[in-house]
Amino acid sequence: MSVVQPETNAVLAGDESPKGLPRNGSWSTVSTASQWTSGGDTLMSTHSVVAADDATSLVEEVALVEPTAAEHRRDIAIGALGSACLYGCVRLLVPTDGDAEDYVDLAHSIYTSSVAVYGSTQMRPHALYTKELPPQLLDGRGPVVRMFKYSLGYFAADAVLIAVSVLGRGKYPDMWQGRLVHHAVQFGGNFPAIFYADRAHNAAYRSGLCAAYCAEISSIFLRLSNMNRGASLRTRRLINWSLALSFLGSRVVNFLLAFKMVLQSRSVFVNERQYKIVVPLMAACYTMNLGWFAKITKIAINTK
Repeated sequence: MSVVQPETNAVLAGDESPKGLPRNGSWSTVSTASQWTSGGDTLMSTHSVVAADDATSLVEEVALVEPTAAEHRRDIAIGALGSACLYGCVRLLVPTDGDAEDYVDLAHSIYTSSVAVYGSTQMRPHALYTKELPPQLLDGRGPVVRMFKYSLGYFAADAVLIAVSVLGRGKYPDMWQGRLVHHAVQFGGNFPAIFYADRAHNAAYRSGLCAAYCAEISSIFLRLSNMNRGASLRTRRLINWSLALSFLGSRVVNFLLAFKMVLQSRSVFVNERQYKIVVPLMAACYTMNLGWFAKITKIAINTK
């Protein structure tokens, strides 16, 4: 698998913006400075200063070199190894495999939702796809993309755990089939946000996926609900209603907004074929979210 590296050397070469970026004063100012090189001293000095400032801004904004495919794979492997080590350590302290899975999944949900919420609060309005992450969070080595990769590593580790349990130990973890389907869908969703270097594509899709990852907020309460089945009625009601409300906010309302952002980004999506895969997957996920919300709300109402 190869990653197309951005043509950073061409950023300041002419008067035309890179693909996916609108024309602005920065591009024309740099061009003007080069055109007036042989002009008067005053003009040259003024335009050179402006051009230098704009060039610095442009380098900060768009000339970020993406990690290689090997670096991305290494980070995914780190996420998988870290998840496996955490599971092993927790398993020494809890009585069952299921308990260990609950704690590790809770840790994953807290980590990913925290990064996603932080990224979402830093987004700024965008004319094409509603809102966009700032450059430092769009960076392939930044915390948001790193979260995508570590999360994918966690899902890979869980898939290996299921395979070992079923094939090697003859044990079937809770909801193992649904988990495998979920991990396959998640791989299809995360891949376009990690392994491409096109700036316009990454700005749009990484922003949309970051917003979608806020859905992990509800997973915190889902896991707490599973871990507190023997708690008092008051505690269970509190957790179940927190789950229902967080599910409504993060997986029904917010996920719809993230879905809209991805739909609006079609013109800058680097691979039309993958776009046609991602959109139906998100639509299917949203449909399932509606069904799960109805079920979770019913459980909260009937908690006894």
